[in-house]
Parts: sequence; structure tokens; C-alpha cells
Amino acid sequence: MSILKLDQTINVLNDVNSTKKSWNVVVRVLRLWCVQDFTKQKIPFSLEMVLQDEQISKGHVYIIQSFSVASNLGSYRTTKHAYKINFQYGTNVSLMANEVVQQTKPHYTPFSLLFVAAFDTNILVDIIGILTGVGTERKLAKEGKVTKMNVISIDCDGFRIQCTLFGNYVDQLNAFLSAGEVHNVVISIEFAKVKFFRDNIYVQNCIDCTRVEYNGLIQLCESSKQTPEHEFLQTTARNTIAGLKDCREVNLIIYFKFLSIFFLATIKHVDDDDWWYTACICNKAVYLDSKIYKVQLRVIDDTDSTTFMLFDREVSSLLSKSCAEMFESHDKTGNLPNEFAEILEKKVLFKVD
Repeated sequence: MSILKLDQTINVLNDVNSTKKSWNVVVRVLRLWCVQDFTKQKIPFSLEMVLQDEQISKGHVYIIQSFSVASNLGSYRTTKHAYKINFQYGTNVSLMANEVVQQTKPHYTPFSLLFVAAFDTNILVDIIGILTGVGTERKLAKEGKVTKMNVISIDCDGFRIQCTLFGNYVDQLNAFLSAGEVHNVVISIEFAKVKFFRDNIYVQNCIDCTRVEYNGLIQLCESSKQTPEHEFLQTTARNTIAGLKDCREVNLIIYFKFLSIFFLATIKHVDDDDWWYTACICNKAVYLDSKIYKVQLRVIDDTDSTTFMLFDREVSSLLSKSCAEMFESHDKTGNLPNEFAEILEKKVLFKVD
């Protein structure tokens, strides 16, 4: 059967209802999991999946033909669609190219909506936030079966929600934490069950339907962190070294009094004489001294060259090391520490006040 012929009879998911028995849809499988028969311990008791078509703009794309339609009821509904698809013995499923149905992103529910009294807890939700707390792992015994359980805290937009993880999701949490990434962890949970317990709201994973990702958006987060820096470098008005030298001294003093000027220049040389001095950090009588940076840098831009004097805060930022730490690791031969060579040829935006 060719795709060309099928195009004439394809139905969209929004039109699927219980008024007829024969439907043809082209869908992408977003989520696929097995449900066991808890009374007879049979696996699989049913095969569940979440589908999307091209109008909703993971997984694979399939043509599904000859299935039955029933009302989408129950307290664990993955979509708000009024109906669900049931496969029959005569249902035909054919694999198609992934490009036919575009992938979609999770539809994250704001935490504020979860606290609304009228929120429909029968619909599974997608949430995202910062992992702010991890409880103590426990074991829950029910009907002779022992399951791991742990409770985590998730913060977003000033709200905090407790999330209970069971079974394999606890193993996934432990595996992530063992890697050492425990600060500012972004956690994304798809198809989470919302529940009320003792007048409090919390979420939990739903059998094997739920998808949990830790720092799955980390690349996006990192790029977002770089955006302000990129905008600053691109949009900040800059002067040139030649322009600085052309300024008369009296005008330059007035200029600096009202605003700062910026120079984008490349570090070409570090003066190896007197790169530090002894100073008191308390502005009182000197009892304990501290080594403080005082470094002369020779820099150039497209117009000229000049020498900038940098002091402790700026040099510590450039080298990612304090002057005291530099002295501890320095070989005391009198030569310039090797760390200064790492900043040569670096292009730096200098701010002159």
C-alpha cells in the first residue's frame, strides 16, 4: 500500500471519536511502555503509548489502520483528548519516515497552576525546575513486593513541589547523583501524576510512563548563560587605543569623570618586574601582610599599542588565582610565573574608569 493512496484517507487525531469503527492515522510515538497484570504478574498485560500527529507540531512515525476508539477516562490520562485508541487483531501498523510528523517539545505546566483548587489531577503533566533537595531512600513493601522510594524537592518561580520517585526512577536518580553534578541541577519530568495528600500537593512518577531527565537542557542553559556576555561584547560602544592617545589630558579627566570607556585589545606582553607588592588588607597598622597583584600589560588593538596597569581584582580574575596562591605554587626563582603565559594573545575587553 503506497503512501500516496493513504494520503486520501488519513484522519487527524483531533477528529477521532467513537462514531465510527474505521480510522487511519499517521502518528509519532512519543512514549511507549508496558503495563503488567498486577493480579497475575503477567508482562505485558497491555502495551501503552502516547501518540501525536502532524497537526500537533520521539520515537518513530507509523501508519495505524483499523483500530477501535473508546472514551479516554481514568485518573492517569496522558492527554486531554476525549478519546483513546484501542488496537484490535485486525489493526495494521506500518513504519514511515520520521520527517512526516515533526517532533514536539514538552508542554511544561507552571507550578502556580498546580496549586489551583480546580486543577484536573486526572491529567498527567510535564514540569521543569531546579532540584533543591533529595531525601533518604526507603523501601516500600506492598503485597509482598518491595519497591525503592525517595522524595525530592523541585523549585520553580517561587514555588516548591515534592516529587516521589519509585523503583527504577530511584536508580536513575542515584546514578545521576553519583556523577557529582549536584549544583543547579535542572530536572525535567514528563507525564507526572499530580496528587493531594494531607492538604499538600505533590507529584510522582507514573509506572513506566514518566520520563525524567537531569540536566537534559544543560546545553540550552549554558548557551543562555553566555547570551548576556555575548550581547555585552557585541553592543557595548568601544574606543580605540589610538583614540585614547589623541585625547588631551584635561579632556580625558573630564571624560572619565562622567563615564567609563572600553577597549578591546590583545595582551602581547607581561612586564616581569614588580608583578606584586606587599599591602595591608585592613587599612590599619600592618601586622600581617598579603601579597597583592600589580601587573603591567602591553596590549594592542587594530590602531595602536599601550600599557595598562592592572591590580589585584582584575589580575585574579584573569588568572583565576589569587596572588597569595600564586606565591605558594611559584618556584621562587625570581622569574615570572608560568601562569602569566596563559593570558598572552588573549583578546580582552578592558574598562577604564
